[in-house]
Amino acid sequence: MRRTNDHSLKDAIKHLLNAYKLKGKILETRLLGEWETLVGDTVAKYTDDLYVRDKKLYIKVSNATIRQELLYSKDELLKQLNAFAGEIALDDIIVR
Repeated sequence: MRRTNDHSLKDAIKHLLNAYKLKGKILETRLLGEWETLVGDTVAKYTDDLYVRDKKLYIKVSNATIRQELLYSKDELLKQLNAFAGEIALDDIIVR
């Protein structure tokens, strides 16, 4: 017999993350952790600095060719990263 205040562990964790506003940070950490898998070895090799601030992904690239490639494919990369997250985790990508 299930009581009315019983919740599954999944629901309890979701509620906890939403209550403490940690859901966005967890998504950002997942995206940064899977960066090499998502963009490939070559791009990841030339990525020097990578961080998220205000739903914007900042990427510092040491190779001009890779920088141009990221600028040209910025919209597609943004769609790919948000699809990986399962929701809109990022609004923009800034390549430096």
